Amino acid sequence: FFRTHHAAIAPPVRHVAALPSAMDQPAELDEGLIKLASGQFDVASVQNLSLPGLGFQKVQNLEGCLSLTSVDFSGNNLVACAGFEPIANQLRILNLSKNRIDNLAGLREMVALEVLKLQGNRIADTHALANLSGMPALRSLYLQDHDGHHANPVCSLPDYREKVTAYAPKLTCLDGKYFLGEGFEPKDPKSLLDDSKPPLEIPGSEPWTSEGFWDNVLNETEDDKVLGGKPNEFKGQLIDCKKALSKADALIQETKQLLK
Repeated sequence: FFRTHHAAIAPPVRHVAALPSAMDQPAELDEGLIKLASGQFDVASVQNLSLPGLGFQKVQNLEGCLSLTSVDFSGNNLVACAGFEPIANQLRILNLSKNRIDNLAGLREMVALEVLKLQGNRIADTHALANLSGMPALRSLYLQDHDGHHANPVCSLPDYREKVTAYAPKLTCLDGKYFLGEGFEPKDPKSLLDDSKPPLEIPGSEPWTSEGFWDNVLNETEDDKVLGGKPNEFKGQLIDCKKALSKADALIQETKQLLK
């Protein structure tokens, strides 16, 4: 009898794609890069897109990003804000800090935008701030860091704060400082704390259902009876509640960072 020897077969090596480096050729913003950065197979599912420091010079190919609400394009070579038109009605958070932007023309119709970060750019003229009037939902704006670093030239003008608040009257936070009300100077968040009073302790809440309760409800044979014949509608609302809870947790963490 002849004994045959089989060489061990090595498993195939999986190559994990990496984002291009700013040291390479400047990246081009396309659907492939969006999928790679987000880890999604479909750009329509992308909610948060972070592509800092890749050197791309133009914003494009966002037409398919139907769910996109948060974008970080900081540290690139953008000279203009054009290209966000396809998501103008849905984008809530936009970070364009540390680019080469000198005007806000492309952001005028950002009707859902709540947070805009523009530190470290080249905005020098208060007239460029007029486009803030097209952002009715804007609540937080950064044209310089909280400590004054990475300031745009416009920040040194004597009428800087007056112009900003005139164009964005619903603004509650400018450069990391919060407004107490109309006519008040922006305040550091720490100044709002009263050190003479003990910290407020909020007791933990007790869940009124057991873990997995709602999942079990949706699997019961009497779903239609329990949920009035609309289990899918209820499940959709439950998912919306979980998203809202996640957003609330993120806001709490952001507030804690500001108060440090």
